[in-house]
Amino acid sequence: MNESEAIVQRLDGDYVWLDIQSACAGCGKAGNCGLSASRVKRLQRFRNEIGARAGDTVILSMPAGSVLKAVLHCYLLPLLLAIMLAAGGMAIAREPGAVSGMAVGLLLGWYHLRRSGQRQPQPAMRLKTSVIDLHKRLPL
Repeated sequence: MNESEAIVQRLDGDYVWLDIQSACAGCGKAGNCGLSASRVKRLQRFRNEIGARAGDTVILSMPAGSVLKAVLHCYLLPLLLAIMLAAGGMAIAREPGAVSGMAVGLLLGWYHLRRSGQRQPQPAMRLKTSVIDLHKRLPL
């Protein structure tokens, strides 16, 4: 399960705008080095199914293979269509056929991705709970 923390910046109807606090691969901690200081704040919009409010910290979770599957679907499928149709066009009409076949393959891949956009993986969101050690505050 891939997880990232995010802070709710603002509400927008049934949606929230999140600032995702992603960590780099260097040390695994977000915001602790000069590399993350240069990070541009990019807000992402998600459906607010948990009733989060501005300022809340949430955890976004994606199943382990879903990101790789989405990447292969978005890049590999149009590329394979372009190569296959370019090869078919090359067999029929040489170079003009190959160029036409590749263009048709890329357009078919684009059309398929636009049509299947509703099936893209959506992260699960949950509120990050704060644990308060009350027993440490009690006098003995």
